[in-house]
Amino acid sequence: MTDCTPIITQADCAPYAQTPVVTPTPTPAPGAPIQIERKMPPIGLDHDPLGWLPDFSTWSLEGLADGALLIAACVIAILVMTIMILIPATALAWKPTRLRNWLIGSVLAMPGATALWAWDVFEPGRMATEASHQFLEGQYTAGLLGMAVVLVPLAWLTATIAHTNRRVQLATVGLKSPARTERALWAQAQREQRAAARLSRRRLPFTTGGLSPEMVIGRLALETDQAGP
Repeated sequence: MTDCTPIITQADCAPYAQTPVVTPTPTPAPGAPIQIERKMPPIGLDHDPLGWLPDFSTWSLEGLADGALLIAACVIAILVMTIMILIPATALAWKPTRLRNWLIGSVLAMPGATALWAWDVFEPGRMATEASHQFLEGQYTAGLLGMAVVLVPLAWLTATIAHTNRRVQLATVGLKSPARTERALWAQAQREQRAAARLSRRRLPFTTGGLSPEMVIGRLALETDQAGP
């Protein structure tokens, strides 16, 4: 330490930090290559807006083929069951309300009963998912039977929509050809008359006995009116 004589105050000789020595930055030699890092500048988004999409890089042709096979099997099963429903609905002249009631019954009997038995609303979906895995593993019959908890209500829904649209089309705009419309309406009327004849031979339920012995007739199937002669 060097000798110091204070001039103004006693703190003139207090120790101070040494002035840092500035190291000059070496300049690159002429002709030397400059290294530049390739980095994408930030765009300004804090998150990926397409983050909900699956990672398509993990998909394979085998997985896509299995998924297409599963979808095709479900569609074919729904179409077959829809045709099986529409055949008696058309031949026996069922009203759209009857198919609607069967649709509600199928929903209550299959997904509804499954969810109530497991006390879980999502149990039918999990059952159908497990059955789809069995189908992809080669157990086709067991897989389709397991997915029936969802496929059967979908088939009833498809049949109800198709049958209702057909009846509404015949009753409103008709078919493309007026002659075809007339033939379709005549055939529908004949089927309804045959259905009424079959029902007329049966005893109406809940019509006798009880506290009120009066006859009780439910909803009218068809109501017509015309002017007097």
